[in-house]
Amino acid sequence: MRTIPIEADELMAGPHTAVARVEAGTLFEVRHALGCFVLGPGFPGLFEHYGPEYGWPARVDLEALASIDQLVPGRRRHPTIWRDGKPVAMAIMTGEFEDYVRQVVGSIDDR
Repeated sequence: MRTIPIEADELMAGPHTAVARVEAGTLFEVRHALGCFVLGPGFPGLFEHYGPEYGWPARVDLEALASIDQLVPGRRRHPTIWRDGKPVAMAIMTGEFEDYVRQVVGSIDDR
């Protein structure tokens, strides 16, 4: 599972295009002022892996997306972008992504 780097400003300049790419399977490593996070099409089993104390999706409607701050994941907060009434993308911390890949794929060496 490889990520493609994208600057926060680039993502925010064309969020519909970025989300369409995510829906097609692209995983972005979003770089912003405070670090980076991964934006992907969803991470099956993520919440089950960590348990109910891990956190919850935070709904962000694509049409209302105005700032990268809305997408930055945090402790028990995992922004999920919705379009047309369905979730289409989720943001998780880079460390969470790496742990997820180790659990699902067994290695992150192909990044």
